Amino acid sequence: IAEAGNLTSSEQAAQDIADALEPWMSILIFTTVGAMILGVFFQAFNTVRRSGW
Repeated sequence: IAEAGNLTSSEQAAQDIADALEPWMSILIFTTVGAMILGVFFQAFNTVRRSGW
């Protein structure tokens, strides 16, 4: 375990913020990827519908 004294208070604060944001980052990435997949799906669906299927 690293000595707590090695980190300055600003570095510790930055680490705390990064730890707090980590779940939100994974949610954001998941949502972004999901939205892209949905966008591609809807585009394909509309193309098929326009071609008269």
